[in-house]
Amino acid sequence: MKYGLLGKDVSHSFSQSIHERSQPIKYALLSLPSLTDFFENPTPFAGNVTMPYKTEVLQYMAVVDPIVEKIQVANVITYHGQQWHAFNTDAPALINTLKRRLPKNKTCRISILGNGATKRSLVYALEFLGYTNYQVYARHVMPGELSLDAVDLKTVVLCQTTPVGMVPNTTNSLISNLAKFKSLVLVVDLVNNPFRTQLMLDAQNHNIQVCGGIPLLFEQARLSQKYFGLRGHSEKTFNQLKHDWLFDHLNIVFIGMPFAGKTTLASHLSQALNRAWVDTDQMIEKTANQTIENIFLTLGESHFRTLEKDVVLRYADKHQQIISVGGGVVENKALMNTLKKQSIIVYLAVEPALIQSQIIRHRPLIQSPEDWHKIYQRRDPLYKDYADIILRRSVENEANLLDELVVKLHEIIDYQWS
Repeated sequence: MKYGLLGKDVSHSFSQSIHERSQPIKYALLSLPSLTDFFENPTPFAGNVTMPYKTEVLQYMAVVDPIVEKIQVANVITYHGQQWHAFNTDAPALINTLKRRLPKNKTCRISILGNGATKRSLVYALEFLGYTNYQVYARHVMPGELSLDAVDLKTVVLCQTTPVGMVPNTTNSLISNLAKFKSLVLVVDLVNNPFRTQLMLDAQNHNIQVCGGIPLLFEQARLSQKYFGLRGHSEKTFNQLKHDWLFDHLNIVFIGMPFAGKTTLASHLSQALNRAWVDTDQMIEKTANQTIENIFLTLGESHFRTLEKDVVLRYADKHQQIISVGGGVVENKALMNTLKKQSIIVYLAVEPALIQSQIIRHRPLIQSPEDWHKIYQRRDPLYKDYADIILRRSVENEANLLDELVVKLHEIIDYQWS
């Protein structure tokens, strides 16, 4: 039996690593310009289907399950007994994922962005759960739908079902100003790569609850595997698999003031987790073939910030890394948002009193403890705003800092992606 994912471009999909981690199988990512060749000479197969083939694939199916029959969308196909079979696990996964997140008031206003195949699975799930007060908004409006520029400002739940914001176009978002939505309590974005979309970050900045695509991806994978003919996992077991997978795949980014100890702690965490470590200041010096001090002296701060941006962007969209960044990165909003989409941000805060005893050297913008304190006053609020975890370094907790960090990493994963 062969296993895999069919789509037009599935190079950024997490499905392979999820299925191979949870089952003793090889699972292929199959980017197909069309479906014709794949179905011409069928062999035993079990797998998933993604954009843009969730509806198109039905023409090859002999047997479909009741959900597929109703909404004409399939995300699981199998070939056995000389027949193709189609199933939908997106809708049941949405039911299981959203039932504990949606407001108790089932008449609340729900706005759905997008009118593709994913929207159909979402509508099935909402109606199954008893939520019928929804409106669909789209670029290419169908009967009963409204334009994206007419989204109801009294929306309570906003559901994003399009690929907007997905890797590699992670800066995109269909809604530019969530502050206008005064009644909004939940944003659901079904994109799963990056881990946090721009829409999700904007929602979190307004203290709005979010639900991203990762919980759905894992739940539909769990449900899919029974149709693959594989030994199933309980929801509890798969949730633990999800937690461990996220712990391994999310980048961990250290921000903070110079002399806070970011490089040292990042290095220790890299060794403890056996994970690649990138220090952006070291990479800048390697790229420029000179010290940061000399870059400031000969080329100026503006040139340094350009080099810094290039280095950060080189690593920001990758996974499974420990990254320590220069203290000034936090003043670049776009760069911090890019880092946060694939990472847990750790602010290593240091007691200002500890800096008094430091020997200041090789820091272009900081020549004295007074310089440090002046920059600290400007940057500290930014560090706190971007941080998922604030880790406070003091004389008393130096020895236990790494253990404290690992505990907090597990806690934030449970909080953000449970």
